[in-house]
Amino acid sequence: MTKQGRNHAVVIGGSMAGLLATRVLTDHYDRVTLLERDVFPTTAENRRGVPQGRHTHGLLASGRQVLDKLFPGISDELISGGAVSGDIVGKGRWFNEGACHKQFASGLDGILMSRPFLEGRVRNRVLQFPKVQVRENCTVGGLAASADNLRVTGIQVEGEVLPADLI
Repeated sequence: MTKQGRNHAVVIGGSMAGLLATRVLTDHYDRVTLLERDVFPTTAENRRGVPQGRHTHGLLASGRQVLDKLFPGISDELISGGAVSGDIVGKGRWFNEGACHKQFASGLDGILMSRPFLEGRVRNRVLQFPKVQVRENCTVGGLAASADNLRVTGIQVEGEVLPADLI
């Protein structure tokens, strides 16, 4: 363990939430293991484990700001790769209670793209962190506990226990 007691974190699932959790944990742990039951595609294609992946996706302004903070320059990378940037109020149509809201320049720029494209670009960025280890095509069996069952000590992955300080 390190002085702070934050040696190893494990994240279960490599979709957007898991990828972002993995990225944030790299700021606080010496090592982060990302477990995924699928095999990550090498191109921007849908995965079996993401049933909503074929739906239209985009980032609202605050999501874009968060991604740019975690991954500097990712908005430019997404846009240069074909994503569309625009004012979500001035260019979008918002319907509420049967009426269309007024459009105006809000300065809230979002980005539209496919889910596989976004997830792939974020995954590529996350996997560049030297603290991150990935285990694809693996099945999580459950949590591992201390002998007195008072503390979680790791996770069971395909017949082995992977010790961790945070899961």
